[in-house]
Amino acid sequence: MVAELLHLCLQRQGYAGTHKLVNKTIVPNAARTGQNLVQEMISHLELSHDRKLRHTWLQTPQSSMKLLVYPHRYIGDAIRLANAETRNVLE
Repeated sequence: MVAELLHLCLQRQGYAGTHKLVNKTIVPNAARTGQNLVQEMISHLELSHDRKLRHTWLQTPQSSMKLLVYPHRYIGDAIRLANAETRNVLE
């Protein structure tokens, strides 16, 4: 779920190839190293010569960064929103 947020953040900023980068590189590396997705993106950028990706990453809003570091907040918001929608339908 949080990988999708990272994908959307990069895509929103106009970076092409986000799906492959996130799903084939960032997420597997994060799982291997135990880092969160923000840490893994920073590690990836340290080795990458992709200026567009670096620029895109720097444009990512701090609010999104916080959700990537603390994914339970993102999931919690999703649950809260789903519950609110359920109440709306039932009323």
